[in-house]
Amino acid sequence: MNNLAVLAVLKKVSKQVDRIWDMYDLQYKYAEFEYFGYSGQVYWSIESSNYNTFTVLDNVNLDEFTGMSDAEIYKDLARRVLDT
Repeated sequence: MNNLAVLAVLKKVSKQVDRIWDMYDLQYKYAEFEYFGYSGQVYWSIESSNYNTFTVLDNVNLDEFTGMSDAEIYKDLARRVLDT
């Protein structure tokens, strides 16, 4: 995947992460969403109100989200939040 394609997918995923954070008020204290260009992987963790940290995405290849619509990415991320 070239750099522009990576950026396009990353923007779609981060937009849905923001949407989930806002909709469900998940960012209580500390949350992070990172992309590691050297490995092409994303990481997302959330700290809850009782100070537990939940890792939603841990070394997940960005390629997993390639070709998915915004709605599909949202559903996938929401499912991963519920599974943590």
